[in-house]
Amino acid sequence: MSEYKLQVEYPPAIASYTFASDKTVVFQKMKELPDLIKSTEIKNEYDLAKAWADFAEQALIGEFAESKTKCWSGHYEQFGRVMLELMRMSRDKANEKNKAIFEMTPDIDNFTFIGQPGDTEDRTFYRIWFSLIGHPDYQYPRIANIEFGTYNYWGYLIGIAVNKVNAQLYELKN
Repeated sequence: MSEYKLQVEYPPAIASYTFASDKTVVFQKMKELPDLIKSTEIKNEYDLAKAWADFAEQALIGEFAESKTKCWSGHYEQFGRVMLELMRMSRDKANEKNKAIFEMTPDIDNFTFIGQPGDTEDRTFYRIWFSLIGHPDYQYPRIANIEFGTYNYWGYLIGIAVNKVNAQLYELKN
């Protein structure tokens, strides 16, 4: 079984992100989630990021793996961090200054499923991520009709979350 790792000449900050490299993980562990999305297993921001990272990894291992090509472990952690940022965008929507992003971002009341990854629909998120990082088996998603709109909607928001995470990581570096 092969392993995929993003290789680009000028990688963005998120390309080398891992939980171990993140100086803010300790703060994520102290920051509780909104009650709407908290569960017995997922109580804080780090738990949420880790749950999404594990969910994505499970998609590429075992008997029912969606691909024979696994990812470098950091890519799963990057995805978890992006999903954490997507939750923050929803939670902190009232502070968003960009009107288009404000209008597209779901209210946390309508986005409670982010607190418990695992449903069939949740696969859309890691499939978008794998596509963004160039995983060879996710470059041409097989989607149709209403799924196409959903895929593009979440893809747009995930792209914004990636940009926000990159900005935060560059800020921490400097």
